[in-house]
Amino acid sequence: MKNPASSQASRLSPEILAALPEWVDPEDAAEWTRSHLEAVAYKRCSLCGEHKLRTAFHRMRSVYDGRYPRCKECRREERLRKLGRLPDASRATASLNRNR
Repeated sequence: MKNPASSQASRLSPEILAALPEWVDPEDAAEWTRSHLEAVAYKRCSLCGEHKLRTAFHRMRSVYDGRYPRCKECRREERLRKLGRLPDASRATASLNRNR
């Protein structure tokens, strides 16, 4: 017979399971409501404003949630823009996002 706790945890997608913080038990998370799960597994980028999985953010121990405030894509664009390696179209998009 299957363990009911393991079957409940398996209903969560692998992306959500990977994005959960270390302190969350997957069996407990399987019983949470969707809004609670999204609040824990997702984060809003401070630059582009999109809600993304926590795994889309670099780790940063000094922040309360353990993740950098900007997503990996925005940090990459920011780094390339500072180095002057972004194409012109991307610079225009990046400047629009920065001026929000």
